[in-house]
Amino acid sequence: MDTRDILLLNNAYESSPNHRRHFLSIFDRGDFPDRYNYIILQLCDCNLSDLRTERLNGADYSRSSALHIASQTLQGIHDVQLHHYYHRDIRSGNFVVGLNEHHHMIYIVNFSLSYEYVARNHRLEHGKKSAVSE
Repeated sequence: MDTRDILLLNNAYESSPNHRRHFLSIFDRGDFPDRYNYIILQLCDCNLSDLRTERLNGADYSRSSALHIASQTLQGIHDVQLHHYYHRDIRSGNFVVGLNEHHHMIYIVNFSLSYEYVARNHRLEHGKKSAVSE
């Protein structure tokens, strides 16, 4: 998990609960000095790509399932942008299905390619402010 994952999730959990429904819950995080950092997230089921290929044997989703998935994935992308980040790696492998009582929720994951933006013509990437050419 990248530093950007932790920054975005921390930012999300400091805001309104309505704008973090599609982020996995953080149970613990920390580091072992000079060794590694760790983060413990909510357990989830497979990603949308694996769900279709392995559990549906490549079959199409039903119309109602496809609309439900589309609605939740778009809401997840919207939630990321509400926290002033662009995800930049939108694909079915970066959306996971919840487990047990959260089986109806789709969560967005993997923010390693994301960057934080601060204004229309500026963005923060790797913690540095840079101008964006138009």
